[in-house]
Amino acid sequence: MGDKDAKKQIENCDMKKILMLLFSCLVLSGCATTPYHNAYQDTYRQDSTGYNYYIYEVYIASEPPGVRVEWNNEYAGKTPFVYFINGHVGYLSNTIIMAYPISPRGIAKTKYLDGFSPIPKKIYFDMRE
Repeated sequence: MGDKDAKKQIENCDMKKILMLLFSCLVLSGCATTPYHNAYQDTYRQDSTGYNYYIYEVYIASEPPGVRVEWNNEYAGKTPFVYFINGHVGYLSNTIIMAYPISPRGIAKTKYLDGFSPIPKKIYFDMRE
């Protein structure tokens, strides 16, 4: 009888260790979140440091069409097009969007977006002026 009792105690101890390990895994994984927790495509969420964008679509157009556009000094496309934003934009971040005219006599246009407001869904450049 002594060997059976010792064997049961070891099995109970092993079972407790396994249960504690599983419980610990559940607790720790329950705390893990991503910046886009409960986010859907083409949305943004505001947090304490700015905005988190999740495959956010910004439609950029101009009159006349075919204008070269840069987003923060990087080529973004020729109008009309959809620009995608995926990531965090802080409150202290400034976004600069430049549109360059088709004709050599035209004037480049600039839009400044501060980080305190969400990025608009549509941006329009009137290059006829």
